[in-house]
Amino acid sequence: MAADPAQGGSAPLSSTSPLKLQAPNGGETSSPPIENGLRADPVEAVAPSEQWQFSTREEDWGQTCYAEIQKRDVKVGFMGSPGEHLIGFVEGVFKGDTRATWHVDDKRAYVSDGGQNNYFGWHEFDQLPMDLLDQISSGKELAITGAKGERTVVSLKGASEAVSRFKACFGKH
Repeated sequence: MAADPAQGGSAPLSSTSPLKLQAPNGGETSSPPIENGLRADPVEAVAPSEQWQFSTREEDWGQTCYAEIQKRDVKVGFMGSPGEHLIGFVEGVFKGDTRATWHVDDKRAYVSDGGQNNYFGWHEFDQLPMDLLDQISSGKELAITGAKGERTVVSLKGASEAVSRFKACFGKH
């Protein structure tokens, strides 16, 4: 793996180097192309796999259960306090009030109105049924599409365990 010129290393000049083509004729390295090349691909290559996670946190209103996944700048998940209603959330996709379709594989789709939550900053959707969690537990991917065409698709890898733990937490009274 090449040293990062921005960190004080030097760019490799071997004929097999993917960076050699980016070096100007004088042999000096060109910072923007190399920096962009080094930071875009290796970061994705070593990034942890996108996987659903379960967690609980104490919020202002009490214990809150979460099942969520982060995919680059987008976060998708579900939250709820025991005995309360299910809330789906999406961060990094929508602007303003929106209507979104939540769709797992070839299963039944669900439509919900959402708006930006002032406390968390994400868009939340509170008209989603518990059936959607069952679909997520056995599905391959979840697509969320807004009325204006905004769309995100997340893998459901690890969702079964995270959703199972979420449902156990969420179902406590």
